[in-house]
Amino acid sequence: MARSGYEALFHLVGEDASYLQQRIQGLNRDVRSKGGIAIGIHVRHGDLHPLEPQYKDSYIPLDVYAKRTSTIFHAHLQQAHGDTALSQSMASHAKVMLASDDPDVYTSFELGGAERAQSYIALA
Repeated sequence: MARSGYEALFHLVGEDASYLQQRIQGLNRDVRSKGGIAIGIHVRHGDLHPLEPQYKDSYIPLDVYAKRTSTIFHAHLQQAHGDTALSQSMASHAKVMLASDDPDVYTSFELGGAERAQSYIALA
């Protein structure tokens, strides 16, 4: 019984499962089917411990996320092998999806062009 309860934590049901399916279908239609890439970023700041001296250096700065996203994006564009039209299509249909428990991340300069991964539940 405990195991089934534990496993149930990792399976979406009802409206949550429906929302996820719709979101995936939308990304497939708007991004992937047109050669784009969806890059997902999850920035977790928890209880905002960086405000406490002992934790100030324990979080990854947002510019590191932005640089890594750029690296992944440019690696994706390399698949066009010099085809300018394909490269432009891939670039124009790319999307960066952002999830965070810190509302300041969504308005940060470093990740300002990202779209919220979901708008169904707003925790931040």
